[in-house]
Amino acid sequence: MPDLSQLFGFDSGRADPLLGFNFQVSITDSQPAASSALAGISISLSGSQATAGFSEISGLEATMDVESYDAGGVNSHALKFPGRVKWSNLVFKRGVIAQRPISDTSDFWTWLQSFLDGHGVRKDGVITLLDESGGPALAWSWRRGLPLKWTGATMNAQQSQIAIEQLEIAHEGLTMVTGGSLGLAIVGAAAALGSLL
Repeated sequence: MPDLSQLFGFDSGRADPLLGFNFQVSITDSQPAASSALAGISISLSGSQATAGFSEISGLEATMDVESYDAGGVNSHALKFPGRVKWSNLVFKRGVIAQRPISDTSDFWTWLQSFLDGHGVRKDGVITLLDESGGPALAWSWRRGLPLKWTGATMNAQQSQIAIEQLEIAHEGLTMVTGGSLGLAIVGAAAALGSLL
């Protein structure tokens, strides 16, 4: 009996899309732009050690402005040129728990409160999408994040839903890191952050 891929003419070695429920997040304090501490950033932003757990992440989005120019003598169309890129805010959601593990450096309220108290520190981070085996497949790093908006849990005595808190982070840019192994992802994240600083 002939192979179905040969019979119908499709590639049996196709790559299926990654599933969006298997991810991890690493967050660390931003380093000053003038600092040469990139090695410290690359180690602390490695996808190997998740520093926070979330139920949902959104906002991995970039939009490029396009400038139009009406050139003299060209009446059929306007010329288009790339403009500035705008980054959407990252939105992190997770269940509220009374006391987080000491390794979890992502306490939303404490980070926001530090800015209200006048000594807040920006955060860099990496969101790593994992494959079926739990290995890193893709990663997105952000830099110089600020806690833009914190939303506490909605409480309703008539429902038995999990209490969810939300944090919206404004940042100065995303970089997508690809690589089949964790080592490539770490090196790629470090290089990407270095080129953005």
